[in-house]
Amino acid sequence: MKILILILAISSVNFVLGDYENLYDGCGDKKVCLGPTDDCVGDKDCVTFGSAHVENGKLVYEMKSFKQAKYIAIGLSKDKWMGEDSVIECVKNNDKVDIFSSMTNTEGGEYGAPRDGVPQNIMKLVEGKIVNGEIYCKVERDLVTKVKGIDFDVNKPNYYVMLVSGSSLRENSVDYHDFAYTVSKTKPNFF
Repeated sequence: MKILILILAISSVNFVLGDYENLYDGCGDKKVCLGPTDDCVGDKDCVTFGSAHVENGKLVYEMKSFKQAKYIAIGLSKDKWMGEDSVIECVKNNDKVDIFSSMTNTEGGEYGAPRDGVPQNIMKLVEGKIVNGEIYCKVERDLVTKVKGIDFDVNKPNYYVMLVSGSSLRENSVDYHDFAYTVSKTKPNFF
């Protein structure tokens, strides 16, 4: 297994051997980690991965996508279902990563995560890159934000963490989550 990782690292442009291995540091301890299966986090081999933790007064997300993904996103949700969730998206844009803030809705039976009317200044891209077709991004967001009139305050354990990924985009939104849709088992306390 380590030989395979080394071969991938050597063949990748701008790839550092520890990039994906370090993603898992602190999982279950100081940060919430999600993958498409419970086993992949423990085995440190998720094809789609996301984590959330507080660092230096910011909520920090790290995400890694499946190779064919057009986006990967993490959201804060008061329940385990889509609707009125504050989402940070990392979107593949040719050879770079763009980030967006969106708010999920389920109005009229239509599922979506439009960016319209959602503040784009609540987050900052710390690092974003495309490595062998996979999206990697590290994003900081404010601990307290207001999105479409709803307060999101991670100083209290009020939210489940959702991880989604998919192969297509809509205009001004991500599309169906056909690669990953997973939710934390509990509402984590980030402190």
